[in-house]
Amino acid sequence: MKIFILHFFIIVLLFTAVSLSGDNDSAEASYNKIKNCFSKNEFSGLEPLFPDNRKIHLFLPKILPKSGYFTSQQIHYLLKDMEKSITTDDFVYEKEGSASENASSKKARWKLKKDGETMDFTIFFYLEKINNKWKLLQIKSS
Repeated sequence: MKIFILHFFIIVLLFTAVSLSGDNDSAEASYNKIKNCFSKNEFSGLEPLFPDNRKIHLFLPKILPKSGYFTSQQIHYLLKDMEKSITTDDFVYEKEGSASENASSKKARWKLKKDGETMDFTIFFYLEKINNKWKLLQIKSS
């Protein structure tokens, strides 16, 4: 009986470890990565969140010269330009966003400086679960 209990306990520990290791692939972990990238002005850090075979909708008209749907390779250059041209003063998520099993959206208040001018935006993010990983499919300002 003691051996059975020991085996049961080990199995429970293994399942717990496996389930906790998946936390890095949660929507919340992706939102934390987004916040870190925006707060530190390291937008190229968003690239691992982009899907390989889908275009990303990027709409930041007062910040970037182009808006539309871009491949991750195209966005790479746009993000590098953003890193050079702006400085983030503040980035705070507003209330909880909406979420389902395979999709999530959240909005944030983003205060930045560009060319000496202070700007304040509400920015929206849309994530979708693709192959069990949360991918960023939209960044849009209002």
